[in-house]
Amino acid sequence: MKYEKVFIGLLSPLLVIIGVVIGSYLSHKSSLDLFERQREREIKERSYANLMGLRVHIMQVQYTLYQAKLLIKYNEFRYEHLTHTQTDLETVKKETQRMLALIPEVSKIQRELATTLADIRLSYEISSELEDAIEVLRKFTIMILVDPDPEKIKTAKQLKAWKDEYLRKIQLQLYEEWNIPIEQVLPLLFDQIKKH
Repeated sequence: MKYEKVFIGLLSPLLVIIGVVIGSYLSHKSSLDLFERQREREIKERSYANLMGLRVHIMQVQYTLYQAKLLIKYNEFRYEHLTHTQTDLETVKKETQRMLALIPEVSKIQRELATTLADIRLSYEISSELEDAIEVLRKFTIMILVDPDPEKIKTAKQLKAWKDEYLRKIQLQLYEEWNIPIEQVLPLLFDQIKKH
């Protein structure tokens, strides 16, 4: 009987300690799970917002870059085949500087896009539709601008028409390569944000 009282006396505090340890563990695990869910939701919301913001910024910077490249070709052609004026050469230098100044911004945007796409891949459930849309964004192409053909362009008016047509092509290609794929990804992401 004596041993039973000692055993019960020792067992009671031991059970209390075990209960406290298990309760602490479960509370800690619950807190960690809640923290992870909140963190995942924040990453989802941030990547969604980043992609929305990048949509316009990518289009603007890429258009300005291609516009500068096009104006270099335009003014070089004007100088070599039509006007031979110093103004055209100065414009080529100015547009070259503008183009070179945009290169760090283009690199920055590409890094931001890569980071955003990585966050999307890590935090969202990736369906085949979402995977395809992400791959389109990841594998963007670089537009090659072709020099004006001196056999076809003989006047300043023809050269301006060539430039204006190329600017329309640039806008269309940028819209197709950037805006449309981003517009396809955003609703897929938003649907998953709404679910949680």
